[in-house]
Amino acid sequence: MPLPSRIVGVLLLTGGMFCSAVAADTPPLETGSGETLDQAEERLWQERRKRTSGFWGTVMNNRKATETFKKQYRERREKQKDLRITCKKDLRRANRDTKLSHMLRCYRSGLLLDLETLRKEKQHIDQMAGIDATVQADATAAIASLSDAIKTVADAADIGVYSTEPQLLEAKQNLELLYRVPYRLTITKVRISRAQTWLEHLMVRTQDVLEHETVPGDVVPLLKTSIDCLGERHDRMNSLFSIDDIDSLITQYRQVNSDLKFCIDKAREGYTLHADRQKAQEDAKRALQESPCRGRTAGSDTLAPLSRSERRKLFKSHLTDRYTRQPHEETGDSPSGGENQQQALPCDLP
Repeated sequence: MPLPSRIVGVLLLTGGMFCSAVAADTPPLETGSGETLDQAEERLWQERRKRTSGFWGTVMNNRKATETFKKQYRERREKQKDLRITCKKDLRRANRDTKLSHMLRCYRSGLLLDLETLRKEKQHIDQMAGIDATVQADATAAIASLSDAIKTVADAADIGVYSTEPQLLEAKQNLELLYRVPYRLTITKVRISRAQTWLEHLMVRTQDVLEHETVPGDVVPLLKTSIDCLGERHDRMNSLFSIDDIDSLITQYRQVNSDLKFCIDKAREGYTLHADRQKAQEDAKRALQESPCRGRTAGSDTLAPLSRSERRKLFKSHLTDRYTRQPHEETGDSPSGGENQQQALPCDLP
């Protein structure tokens, strides 16, 4: 991956490296497992690289399917919105005898749309990269349980099991509490698990830049800070998987995401500095290649030897310019009254 893309990816976030500083004459510090801090850090990076191996490739291979899923999801949301609007109008026009039948019809139609959404979502999660296997299995089970419950309620509404409005409302509440809430809980944890993989992917890519690329000294601290920030957010997300209250889970997950602004700012600052330095170096190199003085280095009067044909061409060009001047250019009596500026040979050609 090109260097700018590696660092642009860091614009999302930043996080946790071990660091140790020990005197040369003291033994290395050890962790509780008996390994040194350097060994623990190396093992941590190996685990991160293992977890993110193939992640980016899978994301890129599935990007078309992901866009299709999002597009179809938005379309189904619009259908559900239109259905609710239509049902509200019908219920306002319905009388006491027809109100229940309208409610059953609308509710069943909405359940069928939910079933289609769940079916597509299961397919999407099955091929989604970067999800912990346990989280993925829990989400698949929750989708299956909710789908079965929706089919049961829809069939019951179709054959007239709910003969009163309170019975229908009770069925809705049971479906919400027993199946929809656990489903939303597991889907949120899927998003958290996916976000953790993204954080580790960005950390690994940034660490690779530091290890394998030439990075200016003032950019290094910015990128290291971004890695530390990413690691901290990743670790904070670990605690979210033990939360069983959906409202609390969503609130805390949003808080972690909102705290990423600092990481983004540091990453953007590092990328901008590095990109500017790269561009300056490339511009200087290109200018040197295009100049007849291409052998001259910054701050030096040393010239690379030119070939005979190049020297002859440059000297001839200078003579032509010298002896085709207008008289006032030669004497310095320019119309503007300026002094004659002697033109030097290109690159002080001998």
